[in-house]
Amino acid sequence: MRKIAWLFVGLWTSMAAFGATPNKGHNGYDSSLKTSIKSRKRQDARVDAIWSRVENQITAQGDVWFKAGDYPAIINSERFLSSEDPADYDYATNLGWMLENIEQYDEALAVYVRYRKDNPKAPDAAFPEANFYFMRKAYARVPALLLSTMDSHPHPNSYRLLAHSYEKLGLYPDAIKVWKSLLAAHPDDRGALANQRKDERFIQKQTPPGS
Repeated sequence: MRKIAWLFVGLWTSMAAFGATPNKGHNGYDSSLKTSIKSRKRQDARVDAIWSRVENQITAQGDVWFKAGDYPAIINSERFLSSEDPADYDYATNLGWMLENIEQYDEALAVYVRYRKDNPKAPDAAFPEANFYFMRKAYARVPALLLSTMDSHPHPNSYRLLAHSYEKLGLYPDAIKVWKSLLAAHPDDRGALANQRKDERFIQKQTPPGS
């Protein structure tokens, strides 16, 4: 906790260096100030610059902690980052990954579920949770999470995870449909084409001659 405290000291120092001070006003600003739109834009830019500097400091310190095996410190810093920006995919998945590293699987899953629920319009919001289930061979849970995201044009990994889940469940026709959808969005994906043809050959082998 002492190391985490030093990060907040760094945050305060950075804000002072930029001529800003933390307060409890509306949206982080002193509500008693009647600033113009231009002034607010300058404040926003200043806050963005401060946050970028702090984020870089935390990331650099996280590398030190990781090499030292100080996972609790990393987790605390990732919790802070994720709470400050709940829509950030990397913050959520980094936190979940670290929790999985120390076998806190229930907490990791809770992070993924919260990220999905907090970001219903994000195309890849369901992927971390779906991947969590896939890695634990709970394949039947994956389609319900990913199928509804296909119209949002998610990352190709969502298509792959959904298709492979169907394969694990023996639902090869459904898997082929997903591979075709992936190829429609990414025609140069040779892996998707190879998997589609593999599944088609499997179905042909399972089909009795003359049927």
